[in-house]
Amino acid sequence: RIIVEKVAISSQEVIKRDTITGYALQCPTSIVELGLRHAEQIALLEKVQNIVLAEQSRLLDPGMPVCPICGNTLKKNGYKTSNFHAVFSDHTVCIQKHHCSQPGCGWHSTPTVTSLFGTNIHPDLDTIQCAQDQYRRQLRKAVGGLRGMNTA
Repeated sequence: RIIVEKVAISSQEVIKRDTITGYALQCPTSIVELGLRHAEQIALLEKVQNIVLAEQSRLLDPGMPVCPICGNTLKKNGYKTSNFHAVFSDHTVCIQKHHCSQPGCGWHSTPTVTSLFGTNIHPDLDTIQCAQDQYRRQLRKAVGGLRGMNTA
């Protein structure tokens, strides 16, 4: 079994325990059976990432203790789901919404990963995608050069 535990930092008490998956391990008869297959690895990472994101999303703070329009206190107003693209998987993050406590004001927040961080793509994924794009352009240029040599 693979288990993720949420632990209180000060006491090390287990607050929450989630079983991610279980395996009935057997002696591998081929190299394919040794370890986890690619899809299983990605699924495992996705499940762990979902648990981490669920905990982190509770900590996301818009940084506004009061209404930017009238200065009254803010109240919680449900959650907004927002997409987040990690390196190996895509996720939905739930972010706390707020509204002004003054009935006539009408101000409310609808935060997203992009509004909080400027993007919903993890920088590691962005770096990988940029590198892949650069390799594709170089490959197209090389193929074009070879085609030009073949027609001469």
